[in-house]
Amino acid sequence: MIKSFLIFTLGLIQILAATGSAFSKDKAGREIIPFNEGWHFWLGDDPAAKQLNFDDSRWRTLNLPHDWSIECPVNPPPSGENNGGYFTHGIGWYRKSFNAPLDKKVVVEFDGVYMNSEVWINGQFLGRRPYGFIGFHYDITEYLKQDGSLNVLAVRVDDSSEPSLRWYAGSGIYRHVCLITTGYTHFRLDGGIKITTPEVSSEQAVVKADYIIDSHFFSYQEQQEWAKDVWKAKPHGQDVTLRSSVLTPDGNIIATTESKLVLQSMHSGQHATQQITVPKPRLWSDKIPDLYRLRSTLILDGDTLDETIITFGIRKFEFDPDRGLFVNGKSIKLKGVCLHQDAGSFGNAVPEAIWVYRLGQLKEMGCNAIRTSHHPFAPEFYDLCDQLGFYVFDEPLTSGHATGHITSLKIHAARRNLVIISILISGMKPIYVPW
Repeated sequence: MIKSFLIFTLGLIQILAATGSAFSKDKAGREIIPFNEGWHFWLGDDPAAKQLNFDDSRWRTLNLPHDWSIECPVNPPPSGENNGGYFTHGIGWYRKSFNAPLDKKVVVEFDGVYMNSEVWINGQFLGRRPYGFIGFHYDITEYLKQDGSLNVLAVRVDDSSEPSLRWYAGSGIYRHVCLITTGYTHFRLDGGIKITTPEVSSEQAVVKADYIIDSHFFSYQEQQEWAKDVWKAKPHGQDVTLRSSVLTPDGNIIATTESKLVLQSMHSGQHATQQITVPKPRLWSDKIPDLYRLRSTLILDGDTLDETIITFGIRKFEFDPDRGLFVNGKSIKLKGVCLHQDAGSFGNAVPEAIWVYRLGQLKEMGCNAIRTSHHPFAPEFYDLCDQLGFYVFDEPLTSGHATGHITSLKIHAARRNLVIISILISGMKPIYVPW
């Protein structure tokens, strides 16, 4: 059994290497830049830490993901809190200095911060996110230094209101952070590409791609002219080619389509839809988790405005009240577990290799379904479930405790927004089943 598991794990590592990491650079100039290294951290609170010129030279230097609760001394009763295992919570600050390109749109993306995060760029407040289990991003383009000097991102994390949950919550920027750079016309970063498969059979499948395109400017030069006189610049249209290609995991194109669009500059939220027919598709299931990739490209006068690749699966789900669940026409029995995201001494800052190990063990024992207890997990968890063949019941939100989440959230609005985000994500994941 140990030998077979080692072979399985090595095989999965090879798959991850072949498909590429979560961070990549596209030919078009869209770049996803790892932003985990070289942060300064201090467990304490100082309002001045948001300022650009604040001296953080005496702070600890570390790499993300980071969970400060698991590394701190145990806080015994009566001051300690039993739901979280008597670990330390409190308030912490993170700061990072960096350079960024000036001819691109630049977005900072956090996969998860627990909890009540507040973010500043060069002293400019960007926003606050109370909920600690789902990703978010901020466009920082207009606040970047134009003289080539270093920018400073500051993050305050407030996990002082305990108990916030009835299980271990951790504290800090405990998931990955990245910078995303794009041109000024691009597929929307949040829900801009939705993939569905309205027709599925063993003979052919129809892949439907719904796009939302944010067309601010067609070049950096246009953006600069607008910045000189925002009243002088006027919107104008351009003929753009939208191309969608379906690729096998090894990169071979098996189907493609393209169409002409007229995009208006200075106009976000423009919609387009394409359908691609895939002959004799390899259907995804927990037994054979075959995956495809959709490469989406925007082209203007032969130049690529934006290009991105998304992994997806083709499968057919059917629910019958008398006979149960059918996947691709075959009856499926769900053999599942409820799983928390923390992993022993790693706390909630769980390395991907640990997820490979845990999911591999579950797969070997016959498990094919997972309920995320009790919130969305990190993006790499869902990618691994795609590759390994797990059905996922994704729990969007738990009620928690009043001191932690409910008093700091408009709970009904938050639940609605989180469900919407889960639906947007599930449009590209073959693993999801209704919850």
